Amino acid sequence: MKPTLRFTLMLLLSVGAWRAQADQTNVVQELTIRLDGLTQGPTVTSGNVAITSTRGRHINDGDIIAALGTALGTAFSDASKLLVITPIDGGTSTIVVRDGSTSTDVSAFFVHEQNSGTVSSSELNLRTKRGNSTDYSVQRFALKDVLDLSPLGLHFDVSGIAVETSQTSPNNGDRTTLDASVSGAGDLAGQVVILEGRVRIHGYALEVVPDNNNNDPPNN
Repeated sequence: MKPTLRFTLMLLLSVGAWRAQADQTNVVQELTIRLDGLTQGPTVTSGNVAITSTRGRHINDGDIIAALGTALGTAFSDASKLLVITPIDGGTSTIVVRDGSTSTDVSAFFVHEQNSGTVSSSELNLRTKRGNSTDYSVQRFALKDVLDLSPLGLHFDVSGIAVETSQTSPNNGDRTTLDASVSGAGDLAGQVVILEGRVRIHGYALEVVPDNNNNDPPNN
């Protein structure tokens, strides 16, 4: 943990036990999606020869955020990012578009599931309790429409081997990153696209979200 972040957390938690119990601390990570694809190209006739081609297409975070913005009726800026936010004490993760100081929950558009068992390797220092582990599994990632909202201009459904690497420390807890090589299919504006690429969940930052319903200290 960076010293500045450590100091900030200590300051927030020292305001009072009544606030520390109410506030929520989350782990914030970046979601990065890079997919390369092929779509159907045109057929061109030259004399007695008809040539049908394919076209290369690319899908990245910006394309996904733009499609989400259109479905939500929101114009996200070019600086927007996809983030995965997870309560530090466990619980369900959410996916948001972070645009400046504004976060928009877009979890309903995404599917992330594990489709196999796990094969693992690990190393743990029994004295210091520091260690690391690597888990291998087949995981699925998809982008889909949400009922009652405008349809997305792009969809994908990809899967592949995901490598989850964790570092364990008594002071900092577990820090996990995910890196998946995936392939599958989708569509761009209704046109079929065959895809392969990479999905990553990476980085590590802590955010303390105040409980706005408990802004006043208890009466003595």
